[in-house]
Amino acid sequence: MSHPPKVLVLLDDRAGNRAQALGVAEALGWPYSTLELAYTRWVKLPNILRLYGLPGYHPDTCQALQQTQVDLVISAGRRGAPAALYLKRKGAKVCQIMGADLPGSLFDWLVLPSHDTPAEKQNIIKTLGAPHRITPASLASAHSQFIETFRPLAAPRIGVLIGGTSKHAPFTIDHARSLASALSAVQGSLLISTSRRTGDAQTAILYQLLTRPGNYFYQVGDTAPNPYQGILAWADAVIVTEDSVSMLSEATATGKPVYVYRFTEKPVFHRFQQAFIEQGMVRIFNGDMTPCSYTPYRAADRVAAVIRQHWPD
Repeated sequence: MSHPPKVLVLLDDRAGNRAQALGVAEALGWPYSTLELAYTRWVKLPNILRLYGLPGYHPDTCQALQQTQVDLVISAGRRGAPAALYLKRKGAKVCQIMGADLPGSLFDWLVLPSHDTPAEKQNIIKTLGAPHRITPASLASAHSQFIETFRPLAAPRIGVLIGGTSKHAPFTIDHARSLASALSAVQGSLLISTSRRTGDAQTAILYQLLTRPGNYFYQVGDTAPNPYQGILAWADAVIVTEDSVSMLSEATATGKPVYVYRFTEKPVFHRFQQAFIEQGMVRIFNGDMTPCSYTPYRAADRVAAVIRQHWPD
């Protein structure tokens, strides 16, 4: 093509959605711009009722959309889908990540996880996990950034990424105690990061039971830079709690052994994990840290490859 397509990434107010949309844009390698979406109370309407005009969007967002002319729109989550389809009516192609409570045929590309067993349709791109922004370059940068933090810790360095309560299951105080007990038996240095969903009481228990010489513990609110990518870069292996699709997807982009810690019996979590287990990328954490190897997987690369392959010259 003589000129790369003009790409717009719609950014909503959810960090996970933003990371997925930006991950695909960055993997495409085409220049892109972003539009921050702002909403009114009508955003809660079913999306099928928001397809005509721009109900649910703040007037500033509406004005920006009306003035925008692009070739490709990338959106993630239900809130951005009506805006993306508005731009499609103006001539853009649309890559929608995750279902949006709308017929999939409305989108040029619809990105869905394989564990949800989506139908075999020409415009559906199935991925093992969620698109994200973890790349070899970002990991190399994080490795340099956190060299003074993690190099002094003894190998093996075990990254521990702790999520917490989700819409599917709570992460209780008892769960926190059980996780701490399991981690205490792991040989090596623990590089631990909790999240906003972990809970204050649960974080306090984990901190009390796991803070010891040779371990690193980060919690939301710490003044230190967020070490998330630094942990992925420096860890020899990674343990991830089962509640987060994003964390497991990002961990498997490293090519390092990844273990999932289960604290519920929710099939919705297990279906997602099974897709990675069957590919040899993930094991259930049971105390056995036997190394495994696999090819790093990035869903964003797969999505970008399909779009480039089918983009009209």
